[in-house]
Amino acid sequence: MTKPIIKWSGRKTYLTNEIQNFIKDKYKNQNFSYHEPFFGSGAIYFNLATSMNSQIEKSYLNDSIHELIIFYKTLQETNIDAFHENLIQEEKAYSRKRSYDSKSEVFTKWKDRFNTLINSEKIKTLNKKERTEVAKLFLLLNQACFNGVYRKNNKGEFNVPHGRTTSKDGIKDNKISIPTLSHLKVVASSLPKDTTSFTSLDYKDALKKVKPGDFVYLDPPYYDSVNYYDQKTFTTAHQEELRDEMTRLIKLGAHVIMSNSKSPECKKLYKSKYTSIKEIPVTRTMQRKKEKKGVKYKEDKKELLITSTRPLQVVELFAGVGGFRLGLEQDNKYEVIWSNQWEPNKKVQHASNVYINNFGDTNHSNEDIEQVLTNNIPNHDVLVGGFPCQDYSVASLLKNSKGLLGKKGVLWWSIHRILEEKKKKPDYLILENVD
Repeated sequence: MTKPIIKWSGRKTYLTNEIQNFIKDKYKNQNFSYHEPFFGSGAIYFNLATSMNSQIEKSYLNDSIHELIIFYKTLQETNIDAFHENLIQEEKAYSRKRSYDSKSEVFTKWKDRFNTLINSEKIKTLNKKERTEVAKLFLLLNQACFNGVYRKNNKGEFNVPHGRTTSKDGIKDNKISIPTLSHLKVVASSLPKDTTSFTSLDYKDALKKVKPGDFVYLDPPYYDSVNYYDQKTFTTAHQEELRDEMTRLIKLGAHVIMSNSKSPECKKLYKSKYTSIKEIPVTRTMQRKKEKKGVKYKEDKKELLITSTRPLQVVELFAGVGGFRLGLEQDNKYEVIWSNQWEPNKKVQHASNVYINNFGDTNHSNEDIEQVLTNNIPNHDVLVGGFPCQDYSVASLLKNSKGLLGKKGVLWWSIHRILEEKKKKPDYLILENVD
């Protein structure tokens, strides 16, 4: 199993089994494209790149931290042997320093050079040599800084202090461990250039490439958490924006998973008919929630796994005033996406007007169903209809009951036509009529 190459706060390795099971359920053995707009250490991606490599057709990997993406693209494009040798030379120069203070001087030198290169005005114009240097320094700082934290100040400068360990006799030190050459090569091989695309965009721009049937994993900065990453804070307003984006993706037909913090506010925000929420046990090395004056938080032992559960899409024929819809939509598992109600020989369409008053006129048709083209009816999972009963009713005289040949009995054939002509046929048919 390919392991992440960098330390990263909030690494999601413990979610791999949950996500694999979700993908197996949704895709069976079918191929899919993978999108991860908050990439970080890429723990989920690297796991899937090993376990489900044959099913992933394209990967779209994004993070707003430009230098992080430069690091991964360098692994994707550079000579790994030369890159590793350069890292080893830097690590030896660092480790040869006898005292913690002298190692801190090397760390500060790395950090100052790194901040010069990632300056917002310079980073987008770096040449190949400079980009390779950014990648090298990124990895060195990641290994040598406090707890592998990545954080920038308001000026966009990396400002995490030098890490340290203290021995029993009180001596400070900080030993770093450069990834092995084989580990670097395995990670690089998991990022093939022909099928793996890297971008450093706002997450909404990155998600514009998502198509129906794609898989999306969202691992944003957590709700009400310390911002460990970039200089921009991910606020509650951003979480609300992300919720709307997640709903858009689910309605589009993508399969989506999000990990987020376990708090009543977060759970309330993301709870909807399009999501299923599960609490997952976690262990952490760092506190997620902010300390507030006079308030002490206990560290969360769980977090939320939020998965897409697109409601069954319903087409409602002979809708009347909306009885079927009223019943189905009391359960979040159903969503009426198109309806039809038309009464022949009526100047005022009373039933249709009541329907529109109750549910709105979006995707509602008030025309003869026999004249509606099948292609104009959206694909759906469930077809429902309480078609006119007069030609079947035992309340009618036998001579007036014409069944399938009657004036209103023939409306059954509109249902039959839709079932026959739809390329993507509904999975369920629910009809209502008399005995």
